[in-house]
Amino acid sequence: MTVIVIAAILFGIGIPAFTTMIQGSNMTVAIRQLSAKISAARAYAVTNRCKVAVLLMKNETGLKEDYCYSAYRVCVVNDDNSFREWIEDENWKTLPKGVLRQNVSQSESITSLDITDIGSSANTAVALVFMENGQMKNATSDISLRQGRYVNGNLVFTERNGDGKIISHPIEINKYTGKVKVKDITESDT
Repeated sequence: MTVIVIAAILFGIGIPAFTTMIQGSNMTVAIRQLSAKISAARAYAVTNRCKVAVLLMKNETGLKEDYCYSAYRVCVVNDDNSFREWIEDENWKTLPKGVLRQNVSQSESITSLDITDIGSSANTAVALVFMENGQMKNATSDISLRQGRYVNGNLVFTERNGDGKIISHPIEINKYTGKVKVKDITESDT
């Protein structure tokens, strides 16, 4: 009986620590995946001498909940920012479960999209656009990632330790070099 009680106490202490470790791991994976996709999009633009956009979905009409503030995909666009074609072997990707993109500053709008494959009736999306020379069309952009989930049309962010603070993990993309830089973590009130 004593062994069971001790095991239960250790299990009760270990679960919250393990959960926190998993959430931190998901954020690290999200930052790496998104950074790699942005760098690959820039390289594709330079190599193929075309304009390339990294589409970043919000909460468009009919969009599957798993894709809201989480989905991204790379495509080729025309000079007027209208969709031209999907890049071969590129599919919709989502950030790891429990990580959402809060906002994207200095983004462009991509038009003429057909994204019914993810349940959206929208024909526009926000995007980071890379020119043929590898520079971004938009100014230096920031993307903020937060732990949370999208439920019934609302972003629900996870508080840090129940203290009412929400942690943001900002990523900055340099306009000229396309270099992705993870900035210092910031806190804000709920």
